[in-house]
Amino acid sequence: MKETVGFIGLGTIGGPMAWRVLQGGYQMVVYDVRPEAMKRFVEKGAKGASSPRDVGAQCKAVLLSLPDSPIIEQVILGKSGIAEGAAPGTLIVDLSSAHPASTIKIGKELAAKGIDFIDAPVSGGAAGATAGTLSVMVGGKKDLMEKAKPVLMTFGKTFFHCGELGSGDTIKAANNFLSAMCFIGTGEAMILAVKAGLDPQTALDVIQASSGGSKAGNGRFRELVMKGDFDKAKSMSMYLFHKDLSTAMDLATKLGVPMFLAAMTQQLLAHGITQIGAEAPSSAHIRLMEQAVGVKVRNRDVLEKEGR
Repeated sequence: MKETVGFIGLGTIGGPMAWRVLQGGYQMVVYDVRPEAMKRFVEKGAKGASSPRDVGAQCKAVLLSLPDSPIIEQVILGKSGIAEGAAPGTLIVDLSSAHPASTIKIGKELAAKGIDFIDAPVSGGAAGATAGTLSVMVGGKKDLMEKAKPVLMTFGKTFFHCGELGSGDTIKAANNFLSAMCFIGTGEAMILAVKAGLDPQTALDVIQASSGGSKAGNGRFRELVMKGDFDKAKSMSMYLFHKDLSTAMDLATKLGVPMFLAAMTQQLLAHGITQIGAEAPSSAHIRLMEQAVGVKVRNRDVLEKEGR
């Protein structure tokens, strides 16, 4: 039996990652603020914890997948946090999309306690987590990345050591800006084509086979928007995407880097939040554009089913 691994945060992406760890043969201690999220893991042999501190006290390696930096700081350093229970030499791996400044702060406080810490945000969404094909971008000591790699390989396929602590979070923010921009840009191009009378499937096939194609267009756009699938469990929320754009803009401001497209994309997502809510799937942003123009960008069978 392999070593015991803790996992905190069993949400849209954290849940599938934790499931891959459990299937990989690791003993697990899991925690989530929602007891129902822990239930299926406990039923399959994992141990449910009462708090992050409880996880830290039982495991030499703890993985986190949480919404934002304030929550991450609370879970690690706050009352009943991991640091209260973890012994020196414990390795904490943050798989979340966090702010680099917060990550560095956490790292310094943990180092004073003899606890190791790396940031290792992932890319590939819930589908990639389920399939075990995520990209993992690591910041921190390379030897700690190698130490964590066996468990990370249960859900990750491609690994990058990006540099010092916080560098994984930095490139994740840059990547998510580009992903959001490409997704929204694909939506605008598609709506233009459909409004002009083109068939949606044909239009997307042409774009994806041409210079305007992107992974966002062939991924979430084709697999979710074109199929009319706006399930919250399959797409990052509007809030989380906007949060990552805000991280990118904050870094840009501090470094004196002009990012005109990032600022525009951030505002488009902010508008989406006011219109359809922070917890709405980010893929649903296309619906706002569709409503404004009076067209639907869907596969033929979906349009036929909807009578349009």
